[in-house]
Amino acid sequence: MAVAPTDPSVLVGLESAKRVTHAIAAQAAGVHGVLFYGPPGSGKTTMAMHLAACWLCNAPVDGLPCGECRSCLSIAKGRHADFQRILPVQPSNWIRMGHITSNAEKEEEGVVPVIDFFRTGPLLGRSKVVLIEGADRLYDGAANALLKTLEEPPPYAKVILTTETLSRVLPTIVSRCVCVVCELPTDQDASQVLGDLTPAEVALVRGSPGEANRLREHRELFASLQAFAQGLSRRPRGEALVAGEEFAAIAGAYGNAFDLGARQANAETLELLADYLSQEGALNGEARQAVIEAHRRIVGNGASGIVFDALFSSILGR
Repeated sequence: MAVAPTDPSVLVGLESAKRVTHAIAAQAAGVHGVLFYGPPGSGKTTMAMHLAACWLCNAPVDGLPCGECRSCLSIAKGRHADFQRILPVQPSNWIRMGHITSNAEKEEEGVVPVIDFFRTGPLLGRSKVVLIEGADRLYDGAANALLKTLEEPPPYAKVILTTETLSRVLPTIVSRCVCVVCELPTDQDASQVLGDLTPAEVALVRGSPGEANRLREHRELFASLQAFAQGLSRRPRGEALVAGEEFAAIAGAYGNAFDLGARQANAETLELLADYLSQEGALNGEARQAVIEAHRRIVGNGASGIVFDALFSSILGR
């Protein structure tokens, strides 16, 4: 799946990331691996897609894509023969060996392994570009398989990676990339994109423009979760099972809205619930630990029905 690039000038802040990315794009050669890192919604994917467009363009102007060549028109439409985007696979949310090499026991459906993708030169653009999102989700075997490409790439090969947690990316991968930090905007800059949000919504998105836009697009969904959190303190313990069913329905809607697997949707919805309960002052030490434990069990592939029933029995019985 490909995503059309966005002009990074529309992003609030990120002045340092924009300067570094422009400098990389303006170089004729030398850099073949770039790792963008920063919190959710900080603009990592936008910066990554912009750099990909720069590297693919056949007639760049001062390193920037011309927007008119066949390569630019193709990437703008969300498809390009010389571009491949790789994301963690649900439900485990990992990037597996089959994404990187065809020597793996199981190749991933619809994905040309990175090593095979780089065996031939570009068809439309100046380079061939692979974007790997969630580099911290590379299995050790997949990460090690990627190292050779990063160490000795063909002259036309470019690899872009993104992560929210730099410390979880294999150090040998980090050392072979130019690392570009994508920071959240300052309070003054953030006011440009957060001004229409309620105080509770501002607290929820933690100053992230990307998260703010996501909330705006699905405001009704987030409002239903907030109402659920606000009502927990008034519910009797006997409604624990009902609360679990209601929460499961909200998590299901969240997963559908953002095209997530059940496990990831449940985990992220639990994180949001913890944020809302903290805002309401309803999350005491025991309840907070119960949510943390529920999140741990969901990530560990625990049965959601059992986990949710135990969680709300604990919270409503405090």
